[in-house]
Formats: sequence, structure tokens, C-alpha cells
Amino acid sequence: MKRSQFLWNVLVGVAVLVLLVTGYRFNNVREQVTRYGHMTEKSQLGTDQELDSLITYLENNLLKRESYHFSLRNEPMLLSNVILLSDELAAGRQRDIIRVSAIVGGSKAIALVQYHGQTYRLMVGDTLAGGKVIDIKPEAMVLYKHNRRMTFPVIGLKMSPEEAEKYRVD
Repeated sequence: MKRSQFLWNVLVGVAVLVLLVTGYRFNNVREQVTRYGHMTEKSQLGTDQELDSLITYLENNLLKRESYHFSLRNEPMLLSNVILLSDELAAGRQRDIIRVSAIVGGSKAIALVQYHGQTYRLMVGDTLAGGKVIDIKPEAMVLYKHNRRMTFPVIGLKMSPEEAEKYRVD
């Protein structure tokens, strides 16, 4: 009997100890919940200035992108804006470039020019693409446009990409 009473006393003591430890832990959890509750009551949602300025920036950027008008003619990805194709490939692809096909000499030189898919016979004094022909040489035609001289060589003459860019007409 004493043995069973001793075991019951130990068992009750362990149970009381477990209840005290569990109660202490729950008290700590309750204090944390109360502390977090007070923190959330003090904070206001939607008043973060940094987040608000970021959202404003993104919305303005989106409006700018929506108002952008894509135009293939003025885009840098248009192949004819970047390189001058060889003569065999260029026909019809570079419609906005003045291409001098030939120069016919004589008392009044004539330049055969391709522009916008059409062939023109030009002499000194004629106009093309908003410019005026001011000289025709055996190797090139000279056009005056926007207060500058632009020289267009006869196709088939070798030129660097930098030289080719000079012959572009916008």
C-alpha cells in the first residue's frame, strides 16, 4: 500500500509539475500575442511612403509605355536603318534610301536614281526627297538638303557603313 501510495504521489507531483510548466509556456505565448496585438493596433495599413512612391513611379512608367506609338519607319530595329544591303539584296528593301544607279555623261549629266520604289532621271536643279540636285559627277550625285551637302555614289562602289549612313534620307 505504501508503495502504491508513493507511486500515486510521484505521479500527481509529475502531473502538477507538467501543468505548471505548460501554464508558464502558455503565459509567454499570451504575452507575445498581446504584444503583437498592440503593435498591429498602432500601425496603419497603406501609409508606407516608400511603397507609395514606388507604386506612383510604376504607374507613371506604365502610362508612358502605353502612350508610346510604335512606328516601323522610325525604329532602330528596321534593318535598312542599320546597314546598307548589297546591291543584289537591296532592291525594294531600302525604299527610303536614295540610290544612284548610273550617271549618264554629256553636256548635261543625268543621274538615274531609285527612291521609294521608283526610278527618276535627275539633272542639276531638280529636286528629290526635299533636297535639290546641285552637282552630278561621274561617280556620284550631290544633293543639298537641310543646309548640308549629301553625296550619293553610284551603286556598286565600295563604301564603309559610316559612309553609307551619310546617304540615308529621313
